[in-house]
Amino acid sequence: MPKNIFNLLSKDLTYIAKYKSSNSTTFSYVKAVLSLSFVCISFYRISHFLHQIKVPLIPRLIWWFNFILFKVDLD
Repeated sequence: MPKNIFNLLSKDLTYIAKYKSSNSTTFSYVKAVLSLSFVCISFYRISHFLHQIKVPLIPRLIWWFNFILFKVDLD
């Protein structure tokens, strides 16, 4: 059973907002959503979720997109 992707992304967002900014305002969450680290981990989480529910090709395409744009390979 795949984990709740929204819960994981929410935890990632909270972590990035907390440790990349000195205060926890709405603006720090906006900055966290736009940060490259959150975008990369979001692509990874979505790809992994789709892989777990046995979607055939889309997870690989998302992985390639993440790798080509950001040179990030998360396993």
